[in-house]
Amino acid sequence: MRRVSFAGGLVIALLLSACGALNDGAGVGELQSIDRFSLSADRTTLEVGFVGGAPYDPDNPCSTNYEATSEWLGDVLEVGVVKTKGMGHGVGFGNQSLACPAMGYFRTETIDLDEPFDGSEIRDANGEHRRLFRTGNELATLTGLPSGWEVQVQSESPETRGGGWIKVYGPYDDPSQQVVFVQAFDGYPHIWRAFTGDERITVDGVDGRLFHTPNGHQGIWWKPGTEGYALYAFEDVFTLEELLALAETVQPGG
Repeated sequence: MRRVSFAGGLVIALLLSACGALNDGAGVGELQSIDRFSLSADRTTLEVGFVGGAPYDPDNPCSTNYEATSEWLGDVLEVGVVKTKGMGHGVGFGNQSLACPAMGYFRTETIDLDEPFDGSEIRDANGEHRRLFRTGNELATLTGLPSGWEVQVQSESPETRGGGWIKVYGPYDDPSQQVVFVQAFDGYPHIWRAFTGDERITVDGVDGRLFHTPNGHQGIWWKPGTEGYALYAFEDVFTLEELLALAETVQPGG
């Protein structure tokens, strides 16, 4: 795994620019703000998403290049994206005629981990984004399900910005009967952004919202603390009243 001292790298970049040894462009050595972390299924590759300049082209001085680095701090993986080529690279220091469009591009960098990720958190070294991870008994559960209902499928929720988990419950003998439970570890479940309506609901005194998905699911979301939850199912499987009653049986992990 590559490791880097961000402060040292920044000092070196500034000294080189000041001495005129090379021109790598504006902002070289700066940490970028990360918007998204995505682990591969085997947890050995981390994709980092961020907004930056145009993709690097050595013949285009308006393009930019970046490098992603990582370092373990206990069970937290700290990740940084550093600019290695900025706007104006390859142009003389005295050249004032360069004009680049003020546009942001969604960029990605990939880090190959030495071993599968088993930490509790991936954190932006710039301090603006993190993704949490839970396993086993750290995950919330539903205790008020109908008799015979079990977890049929479960997985990470990649769309949930701060980290999350999805569980699909149902009876083994009838796959058409299902309810989906989304747990967001640090914020709201991803579902609320796309489908939330104006109708308010309350779960154990906590305000939330009712939503409907294009494929016919009815659902609710609420956020009792740092974690947020969502439940959704077809209306002929769970009525709104039944979803609200089920929501009150959520048992947080611990």
